[in-house]
Amino acid sequence: MDTNIGFQKLYACAQIASRTEGDVDYCVIQHRDKKNNMVVDATVSLNQLDGSVECSCGHFNWHGYLCRHVFCVFGIYGINTIPHNCILNHWRKNVLPEHLREKRHHYGSCIEETEIIASEILSTVEESITIIRSNPGKLSELLLKVKGLKRDLEADVPVPNAHQNKDALY
Repeated sequence: MDTNIGFQKLYACAQIASRTEGDVDYCVIQHRDKKNNMVVDATVSLNQLDGSVECSCGHFNWHGYLCRHVFCVFGIYGINTIPHNCILNHWRKNVLPEHLREKRHHYGSCIEETEIIASEILSTVEESITIIRSNPGKLSELLLKVKGLKRDLEADVPVPNAHQNKDALY
């Protein structure tokens, strides 16, 4: 690891003043903007009760992620975890609600009755797999039965071609 990078980060921002009003600490953080060759001051407020943080530079409001000034304050206060309210949902791994990530929503919307039945089918199959997970013979047997059922369904219900599906969708 290049130690110069660590020093640049360490001295990129510095606290030059602080004050406390009730449960809120205000820290004035200064950094040098190399691009414009000027010194920039920003005031970070840290609420000790709810952990909320806000910076006068407005970076979080504009870009949706915390600025260097807030991270400097986190370092000063020994905060090692970014508070939950400082990470917007669109940066999170599971931005969609769980019920929308389910497989049945990948293929278009369903009417309510169909959705309930499809959900019950999926649950039943998943529960069956869980019951016999450690038995490869039983798993193979289940797979053959499911494939047979699928073949029977394909014979009973003709699958429309892709062009008809697209036209119907539009």
